[in-house]
Amino acid sequence: GGRRLVGQQPHLHRNAPIAQPGRALPVRPGIRIAQGDDDPRDTRARQQVGAARAARAEVETRFQRHIGGRAMGLLHRLRQRLRLGMGSPPLLGPAPPHDPIVPNDQAADIGIGGGKAAPAPRQCDGGGHEAPVGGGRRRLAQGLATSGSDSLTRLDTFRFDYSPITERPTISWPNGARVAFYVGLNIEHYQIDKPSTSIFGGTAMLQPDPLNYGWRDYGPRVGLWRMIESLDRHGVPASVLLNSDVCRHYPQILEAGRQRGWAWLAHGRDNSTFQAGMGADTERAYLQDVTDTIASATGVRPRGWLGPALTETFETPRILRELGYDYVLDWTNDDQPYPLNVDGMFSVPYTIELNDVTMFVSKSYTGPQFLEAVIDQFDQLYSDSEHSGRVMSLPLHPFIVGQPFRHRYLDRALEHITSHDGVWVTTSDAIAAHYQSTGNRRADS
Repeated sequence: GGRRLVGQQPHLHRNAPIAQPGRALPVRPGIRIAQGDDDPRDTRARQQVGAARAARAEVETRFQRHIGGRAMGLLHRLRQRLRLGMGSPPLLGPAPPHDPIVPNDQAADIGIGGGKAAPAPRQCDGGGHEAPVGGGRRRLAQGLATSGSDSLTRLDTFRFDYSPITERPTISWPNGARVAFYVGLNIEHYQIDKPSTSIFGGTAMLQPDPLNYGWRDYGPRVGLWRMIESLDRHGVPASVLLNSDVCRHYPQILEAGRQRGWAWLAHGRDNSTFQAGMGADTERAYLQDVTDTIASATGVRPRGWLGPALTETFETPRILRELGYDYVLDWTNDDQPYPLNVDGMFSVPYTIELNDVTMFVSKSYTGPQFLEAVIDQFDQLYSDSEHSGRVMSLPLHPFIVGQPFRHRYLDRALEHITSHDGVWVTTSDAIAAHYQSTGNRRADS
């Protein structure tokens, strides 16, 4: 007969090793497997143990994939949102089980649908019809692979032409200034039952979410008014990136801005809703409503646009131009204004790197680090502008930099910039108008 399995009979234990592909299971202490012919009872015992361990390994693998996928997806979307600001991008919705690092789709990523699984975003298919598009790099690649070279070329050049900054005509600012400086003051409204930019992702999917909503709501209640004191002290007019719902919810802010001659740029309806993926007709109605609301409340029709989380569709600049806009801030790829490939539309520089959400929330900068970064940015642009003007934007959110322990560093940064000669402290509206009026319409062509 065969030699027997000697010692303690094997049994499952919660700390038993887990079977892994390509690796043999270790033998438990106290178990010795002898070589030779197997007794049928021993064979059955080993088969039962192996089957039980394999089943347990499969359950744990699935559990880890589910939990890990959700955690990785949540972390990715949180980082995306904090990088965008803003934004946008980027926190909720179920994480895809087999592609945890890629958001389920853009709509879920931006929180449309109140934290539930959102429908796939839609975009214009080129013929005025809406076509669903999936999220994730895999589906994006599949879509591009089937779109043909003509479509790829169109997508690559539809907004603007390539223009190295070294090959452009000189840009001159008023009074010989070297740097045109403006503050992009984000004044936003957030829906209480939808997720958005968060300081703590653990509660961001809750409805309501007092922690994150309250953190954001500090801005219009307190932080903004602290910032206004510094802007006034240093003579900096705000370029307000205004959600149109602010007009209804915070009328005192509009009055403060009217008294100071702030520039009013449209920034969507609220910062919980993005127009990315809208069909052309839907987007046109949406943008018309946003524009009319801001014009009625401020007495000035907006000329500039920044999408919530800097989002657009392929039709956005064209529709904006039809509504009377001159420029957008969404394309953060330059230190000078330049024309878009929509007649009469321009891009004015805006920065994500120097955005207070990026620095304080995403990168965990301290106040002194923020101050150093702003000064370094300004000093480098000032040096670059020896022969041609540059633009420095400083995008700010009252619920971030308006916090008491951070605000003093903003004040010092503004003092550093405004105390320099050769700085045009202005608004994005004035920068766009000057660029247009001084023959720079095709400055980079």
